[in-house]
Amino acid sequence: MNKESDFSDKWQHFLKTIKSALLLEFKRKTTLNEIEVNNIIKSETLSWLNPNVSKGVYLQTIYKKNQQLGKRFEDQINNLRYSGIMTIKNISSSKVTFIMTIISLSIFGLLYKILSYNMVTSIGFSALFLLILTPLCLSHIEKWNQKNISQKVDEIINDLDRQGNVLKSIVKEFEQNNEPVQ
Repeated sequence: MNKESDFSDKWQHFLKTIKSALLLEFKRKTTLNEIEVNNIIKSETLSWLNPNVSKGVYLQTIYKKNQQLGKRFEDQINNLRYSGIMTIKNISSSKVTFIMTIISLSIFGLLYKILSYNMVTSIGFSALFLLILTPLCLSHIEKWNQKNISQKVDEIINDLDRQGNVLKSIVKEFEQNNEPVQ
C-alpha cells in the first residue's frame, strides 16, 4: 500500500470520526456554535500529532524522510477549522406542542359554538385532534430537524475535505520524492 492510499484511509477515518462526534453533539445540544465545532475538529486533529497512534506514526514517517514536508503537513493539520455560518433552522417540540394546543383550544371554541354549547362533544373532538395530530407533527418536525442537522454536518465535513486537498498534495509530493514505506 502506498502512502497516498494509506493517507486516504486515515483521512476518511478522520472525517468519519468528526462527523460522528458532530452528530452526537448536535443530538445532545441541538445547536452548536463555531467554537464548539472547531473544538471537536481540534480534538481529532491531535491524533495526527500523537506518535502512539497510526495517524501520528504516519506524520512521523513523513517527518523522518522529509522534515519540510512533515512541517507543512503538520501546519495544515493544525490549521484545520470550520469558519462557515453555524445557523440551523430547528423547531423545538415545545413550540409545536404549544401551537397544537392553541389550535385545539380554538377548535374547541368553534365546535362549542357550532354544536350549540355541547361541551362533551366539543372537548372530545378537540382532544382527538390534539392526540392524533400533535404526535404526527412532532414526528415530522423531528425528521425535518434531523435533515437540517445532517445537511449542516455534511457541509462541515465537505469543507474539511476541501481543506484536506492540501494535505493530499503534500502526500503526493512526498510520494514522488520517496519510496512508500510499508
